[in-house]
Amino acid sequence: PEMLPYAQGALHALPEGGVGFLFDPDGNGAKPAGVYQLDIEHSDPRLVRKIPGYKDACDFAQVGSDLVVAGRYQDRQGQLAVMKVPMRDTSAKPQWFSGMLGKRDGVTVYSLAAAHEPGKLVVRAVSTWARFKLVKLDVASNTTEPFFDVQDHYGMHGHQNIFNLYKQFPPWSLGYSVLRCHNGGYAVLIAPLCTLYRLDDQGKVLWAAGVKAEGTGEKLKWEWPSDIAMDGQGRLWVIDRDTSRVDVLNEYGKRLGRFGQPGRLDDTAVDAFWKPVGIEVLSDKLGVKAVFIADAGNGRVVILDVD
Repeated sequence: PEMLPYAQGALHALPEGGVGFLFDPDGNGAKPAGVYQLDIEHSDPRLVRKIPGYKDACDFAQVGSDLVVAGRYQDRQGQLAVMKVPMRDTSAKPQWFSGMLGKRDGVTVYSLAAAHEPGKLVVRAVSTWARFKLVKLDVASNTTEPFFDVQDHYGMHGHQNIFNLYKQFPPWSLGYSVLRCHNGGYAVLIAPLCTLYRLDDQGKVLWAAGVKAEGTGEKLKWEWPSDIAMDGQGRLWVIDRDTSRVDVLNEYGKRLGRFGQPGRLDDTAVDAFWKPVGIEVLSDKLGVKAVFIADAGNGRVVILDVD
């Protein structure tokens, strides 16, 4: 139970096997901040890599042999909150990125994913003027380039509605997930819009599912979708924090099935969660091995055999 109350719920498959869980106690837990490995066979989490000198870690990705961590923390020089932590050389010091996102605006990064191009990241950069913007960060050159801006996508007609959301939901709210899809492109989840966007490699919207459905995507009533994952067959798994449900979509954004229900620790239902914020799927082309859910309201990570 100590593992989750202070965490953001980031769950991602690790190259060495199992699922990595980002834990940031912010000085309040007995365990150090870092990425912990969870697997199907062993319930005890194993510390894979410590994250020294960091606050409010939100998300992580692995680029080559390095772990890249995003969060809300800015140092006194206003550096962008993306830190590279060497995985193999444990004696090496972490490297901070400042990028080209505009220090004056107080830019921070809340979610990220390894890009399809080697050495690059897709990050959700947040500033006073860019709360729903995605950019690509080149790790080697420490430079960025535009990728996807939801305001540009909806144009001036939708500008005022997006702006109103800025005032209603703080940018550090959970539910802004970026996922690199193994079958090409990316998936982006924006919780205040209750919409999942499927993008190609250039950042163009292929379809959208949820409240603002587009193209082949299905119109679905989500209340606060908080995270997404993709299995080996290209299906997308979307977890909704406020309904405690998981929707499974096909590659065109059509819903195939649903499970999950609100429930506390004393609930006997297997798929009972309370305010879940993260999801990851371990699978191959033969099927799903296990689903990992960050059940934040119950202070635990649940591992499900969905078969």
